Amino acid sequence: MRKIAGYLTKNRGEKDQKIAQSTHENGYIKPRKTFWRNSKQLLIMARKELEGVNANSAEVLASISL
Repeated sequence: MRKIAGYLTKNRGEKDQKIAQSTHENGYIKPRKTFWRNSKQLLIMARKELEGVNANSAEVLASISL
């Protein structure tokens, strides 16, 4: 094993590991940074959507009660 950019990576034969991401035993690369960035964006979008739904619900309830 060797260390690249703060992450421990496995040497795979004579290939040069240039990727500073976690590497699974079967060889596929799990991009941690991309996963968390996408998760954060998804949560932000979901929050905005919920805020929009809550605002619309309040408007509908206000119009019904009048």
